Amino acid sequence: MKQKSTYQELENKIKDLEYKLNYRDHMLAETQSLSKTGSWDWNVLTNQVEWTDMIFFLLGLAPNELPPSYELALQYVHHDDKERYQLLLEEAVSQKSSYYMENRITKKDGSTIPVISQGICQLNDKGNLIRMIGTVQDISEQKTLLNQLKKEKELNELKSQFVSTASHEFRTPLTAILSSVHLAERCFELKKREKFDKHVTTIKSSVKKLVNILDDFLSLDKLEAGKVITNATEVNNIEKIANEAISATQGFWKEGQSINYKHVGKKEVIIDAKLLGRVLINLLSNAIKYSNSEVHLDTEHTEQNLRVQVRDTGIGIPLKEQQNMYGLFFRASNVSNIQGTGLGLNIVRKHIELMKGTISFESELNRGTTFFVKIPQKL
Repeated sequence: MKQKSTYQELENKIKDLEYKLNYRDHMLAETQSLSKTGSWDWNVLTNQVEWTDMIFFLLGLAPNELPPSYELALQYVHHDDKERYQLLLEEAVSQKSSYYMENRITKKDGSTIPVISQGICQLNDKGNLIRMIGTVQDISEQKTLLNQLKKEKELNELKSQFVSTASHEFRTPLTAILSSVHLAERCFELKKREKFDKHVTTIKSSVKKLVNILDDFLSLDKLEAGKVITNATEVNNIEKIANEAISATQGFWKEGQSINYKHVGKKEVIIDAKLLGRVLINLLSNAIKYSNSEVHLDTEHTEQNLRVQVRDTGIGIPLKEQQNMYGLFFRASNVSNIQGTGLGLNIVRKHIELMKGTISFESELNRGTTFFVKIPQKL
């Protein structure tokens, strides 16, 4: 009777142990599923590899679809990361240490996921390597969150830059307007017509600058929100669009400055006249602003493209800074004393891209800058 009781106790202990082991395996599987982390065990002496079902999942395989092995794992490492992965693993084995790396896995269906791979060597009492254990974790969600945080940080920086730029750019014309109003009132009282007209011209010019600054900010907001839609139609006279843009910039001309315009080819074009007008005004305004001599505007209609060229002989763009010219709020180091928001070229490029066109430029310091625009003429 006592022997039967002992057997029963032993059987209960075994069942209890099995339950605990099953519960532990269940909890491990749940934890790995939630964290998208798989674990593996590589017996260096027998070269036998075991890993959890999550590893199969990360590779895009069904559980036990293929026998686990180092070669199988390596097969699914992204081809651009494979060499680095092998080097780190081999170095860890040779030094009996550990490795940690961020790499990519190309799953069975061809999709790619970013993962963190890490492993550590286990030694026996004699200090000999007997096995390596490690984990692989899918970090796609973490990457997405980091990208969102990065975009939010960039947005906050842009907002800060916007406030700084706007306050600076508005202050100069507003100060000029306020000063000119007081002077104009004084000249009016003294009946000095010539000086009165001069101050009124200054007021008009400053108001125009304010309007242009506001237009830049509003255009950027609409572009960023995807609210700008192109409407390419057949326009009878490209010269009309160009001359209207030239007239719109006359308030910014310095003494002795002018714009020399020339057109070659058919005058009929397929274009969004409104967007092209904004592009021309912006490019011409920049050319006028950064030079003191004549500005050249050339348009040419070929069978395939409308080509636009705006050339000045002004201060030019430093070579090292040319790669940043289309960046938001970017202004070259040699224009710090000239008013501007740093938005114009960014807006210009986006408008041109909406018209399926391209923009490029050539510039030499103190020799001038030439912008080249090409817009396709095939609907």
